[in-house]
Amino acid sequence: MNLRGVGRPAIGAAAAAGLVFGVLIGLTRMGWSVGNPPALGSHGPLLALGFLGTVIGMERAVALRRGWVWVVPAVAAGAIVGLLSELPRWAPAVLLTIGGVGLVGVFVVAHRLQAELHITIMGAGAACWTIGAAGLLATLEIHRLVPAMSGFLVLTILGERLELARLIGVSRASRLWLLATSVIVVSGAAVSLWFVRPGAAISGAGFLAAAGWLARKDVARRTVKVAGVTRFMAVALLLGYGWLLVAGTIWVTRGLTPGVLSYDAAVHVVFLGFVFSMVFAHAPIIVPALTGRAVPYHRGFWTPLVLLHATLALRVVGDLSAWTDGRRWGGMGNAIAIALFAVVLVFSVARGARRWASRASTP
Repeated sequence: MNLRGVGRPAIGAAAAAGLVFGVLIGLTRMGWSVGNPPALGSHGPLLALGFLGTVIGMERAVALRRGWVWVVPAVAAGAIVGLLSELPRWAPAVLLTIGGVGLVGVFVVAHRLQAELHITIMGAGAACWTIGAAGLLATLEIHRLVPAMSGFLVLTILGERLELARLIGVSRASRLWLLATSVIVVSGAAVSLWFVRPGAAISGAGFLAAAGWLARKDVARRTVKVAGVTRFMAVALLLGYGWLLVAGTIWVTRGLTPGVLSYDAAVHVVFLGFVFSMVFAHAPIIVPALTGRAVPYHRGFWTPLVLLHATLALRVVGDLSAWTDGRRWGGMGNAIAIALFAVVLVFSVARGARRWASRASTP
């Protein structure tokens, strides 16, 4: 399947639309007046499975270098369009289910080529995507699908970090730890489809185990001492691991009960504190891999990172103390941080392109 030319830019544009409208929908749901974004009930699936599913699918397609793998990000991008349009709700759910099954297939093929634990863990993450999409197709309430959508992202990131950790060696005990973590997270995602409270507690225990391993074993503990982009990435990673620890604690102790403020905290410490911190950290690597354009380091990267975590802390405090203004302004700060990071990223790419053009024109 050749998606060069129009296809890949179209997939990227759909992913960008998913991010923009996902953020706007989130602000609208918090009471901010930001126009009238479509599909207010699709906030979670749009960002977790639509936007991030598309990006992760693109990353896997580039890594595996097989044309058929582009089916995964293509159908996820199609689901974004479906979620933002007036199509029946089952249509994007079908596409997302196909995408999840397809990603499982990608990791089955990858495991046959290279039978490594990190591929198994990312495959378990793809299974969580499939569980969440199937639940969406079955029209289950969104809060029942949160553990599956979270599990998809947590396990995908855990597998990617394990892949890097192999460079410094991973003990047998660590491998068993991670394998057990994957089983726990997938189990929590499945149980939550029927029994949310115990399912959330199981997933939360898995998040605690993942955060514990990442905080102790990830290479970011060493690379944080290196200046420049390496330190930026390490700090973003370590902050994310801290939020995953907070998420696991909230999920185990408070569960996922919609309609109460702790629910907002429980969800967004995962998706903003952990996942978007990982997005910020990996952007200098992922963007060149997907676009072929370098992302030169700029000190401006630090501003949206600090803003994201400071405003998320404000939001969580507002959630847990019923401080409505703190929650709302924290949410607005989260959106500004994401937008600002996108601006800095585009600026950095453009600056790199100008440098390359200047060097190429120099005799």
